Amino acid sequence: MLKHILQRDYCREVTHIETTITEDNKASWALFESLAKQLGTQITRSVIFEKEQHFKGAHDTEMLALIGPF
Repeated sequence: MLKHILQRDYCREVTHIETTITEDNKASWALFESLAKQLGTQITRSVIFEKEQHFKGAHDTEMLALIGPF
């Protein structure tokens, strides 16, 4: 579905996708790693929202997944 959305006319200038995912969310990582592979690119991971600093320990750290360029 994501690949089909990216093929639409209004997405023709899109070169990257950003999303946040917790490290333990294996299903989301698998989805976006598969998309990156289909697009012939890679995922760069970095911490964007830290568990203690941003969520006071109430939510897991969120990783920024940057997919592209494609």
